[in-house]
Amino acid sequence: MKTAETCDGAMSPQITPATPMLLQLADLVFERTDGFTLCVPELHLACDEVLGVIGPNGSGKTSLLSCLLGTAQAGHGRVALLGDPAGRLALATRQHFGLQMQGAGYNELYLVRDIQRLHGLIYGRSDAAVFDAFGVPALGAKRFGRLSSGEQQRVQLAMALAHHPRLAVFDEPTSNLDPAYEEAFCGIVRTRRAAGDFGALVITHSPRVVTLCDRLMILDAGKVDALGAPSELVKARFDLVGCRIVAPAPARAEALAALRATARRVIENDRSLVLYGGADLRQAAFVHLQSHGVDSCTLWTPDATDLLEGIGHG
Repeated sequence: MKTAETCDGAMSPQITPATPMLLQLADLVFERTDGFTLCVPELHLACDEVLGVIGPNGSGKTSLLSCLLGTAQAGHGRVALLGDPAGRLALATRQHFGLQMQGAGYNELYLVRDIQRLHGLIYGRSDAAVFDAFGVPALGAKRFGRLSSGEQQRVQLAMALAHHPRLAVFDEPTSNLDPAYEEAFCGIVRTRRAAGDFGALVITHSPRVVTLCDRLMILDAGKVDALGAPSELVKARFDLVGCRIVAPAPARAEALAALRATARRVIENDRSLVLYGGADLRQAAFVHLQSHGVDSCTLWTPDATDLLEGIGHG
């Protein structure tokens, strides 16, 4: 595989023309007036792929979204959506693009049924099953401004997906949804991906949405901290075993002294000690607990939840 030098001198995969890309970004450098700098050497999204973007607050997720949509101008780099420059999508291209953004919406006085009707007029194609999946018809007689935050988000997601876009971009799509509608969102994205000629970029903090992703990009302090399949990132950061010990400070200190050598990652807080490692960590924990008392000890296999909870802990 070809490689390209990144902003910090590392090497990253280079896009090849073999596979058509729905989204392409190269050598992006965006500097805010407050001194924050976002640097993304390369990012691409292929057909039939869901790419998740995660990271702590202030890591650059919103800045990345702004650059992708062309609402912020990068000082350096190239961004293209469906082959068109970011912020300058042709009308024909927009027919194949879907977008949901936090804080965006519609005129508060519009009835929901009129918003749904508007979707059909704009795109021509408007899949009623998508609106049904988000319970939008039941909201039809309500004005958009009278909806709860979760109801507004359901309308926005239906509007972003009902025309069957080739490329969709989502900003915390399930942050205000109850589990049933979060699963509805995930189910629609899975179905569209399986049908082919569809890709999505999702900024999220949801473990359920993270498990939907084929790849994850972790941003930290404006730089790409990691990029890969969720299972690969979990394995690389946490290995095979998670261990949480709840105990008073002296007992936690004893446990840390006994288990540190087998731990790849350690997170400490006021009441608990969390360690990650391989099978030897599990065995060492069993041995330690035979002769040392703790309030509780839990062992588990790390997954997307650990990945999200671990963000910001280094």
